[in-house]
Amino acid sequence: MLIIAKSKSSASLKLKKQVHLSEVWTGTCLSEVTEKKMSPENSFVIGWPIINYVVTFSSADVKERWLSALLWHISEIKQNEYLKNLTLQIFVLDADSCSSVSKTTAAVAATA
Repeated sequence: MLIIAKSKSSASLKLKKQVHLSEVWTGTCLSEVTEKKMSPENSFVIGWPIINYVVTFSSADVKERWLSALLWHISEIKQNEYLKNLTLQIFVLDADSCSSVSKTTAAVAATA
């Protein structure tokens, strides 16, 4: 879970969002998210289905450490949440004879 909070005071935070890491993505498309001129050296975009934010850090090193850790956790969550196998039932219709056949296909590998 990614927790996004804002400082209320030196001793407390205000919860803004809680997002499942499996829904989170990152990118470098700063100009698509904000009109402000922001340095890609210190910033990246973080988003989920209907929200995008630009996250800016005090240095490129701090940004890289945060981005690396976040990407690692996103990858781990997605690998554990996605199905390893998927069973599909396929219906095939023969237009000439108007008959149908049902086939089950198993073990379709899914990777994150």
